[in-house]
Amino acid sequence: MTENSRPSANFWGLVEATRPPAADPKAHADAIVARLIEDGREATLAFARDFDRAKDALYHWDLWGVAYLALGGCSDDSFEYLRCWLIGQGEATWSTAMTAPEGLFLELLDGADDPDQRWGELQIDLGEHLLCAAGRAYERLSGEPLPSSGPDPVSPRGRDWEEDELTERFPTLAGVLPEWWLDGDAAADLAVLAQA
Repeated sequence: MTENSRPSANFWGLVEATRPPAADPKAHADAIVARLIEDGREATLAFARDFDRAKDALYHWDLWGVAYLALGGCSDDSFEYLRCWLIGQGEATWSTAMTAPEGLFLELLDGADDPDQRWGELQIDLGEHLLCAAGRAYERLSGEPLPSSGPDPVSPRGRDWEEDELTERFPTLAGVLPEWWLDGDAAADLAVLAQA
């Protein structure tokens, strides 16, 4: 990523200044919308461009593979929302997601016995709210939809993967995930555990 394609310091400052103390992507998005409305149309357009740059920079096979393994699956939409959630965590988390995604997910898991519960606590699935923040602000300011900043990348960067090779490709992460989680039948295993 070139220096010109990195999100600006103003972008990261706004992300940090509007983040609520507790994990709540919806409240974070609402705070971003309010701030962008205060700052006006040009600031909103600049934020939207920077958000797209940040999101596109995370469009990488390694991050997607780690997410697929750690989250028990990760569709196209889920991966987009995850990238938005990561942006909402700030520049340091975003940078780590690009350079060391396996280490980042180990940190996010924080030794949890139940990955599903951990992801629920972090509200990773609510990253969609952050995706829509600039569009909501721009529509309130102008009465029009946010103009497109250009096409999304066609495919992720890096080397792609097959689901069955993820545990070998990311052995450290696979080593801390419960066996029932890696089996891919987490819901059935949870039901059995609940009856025990």
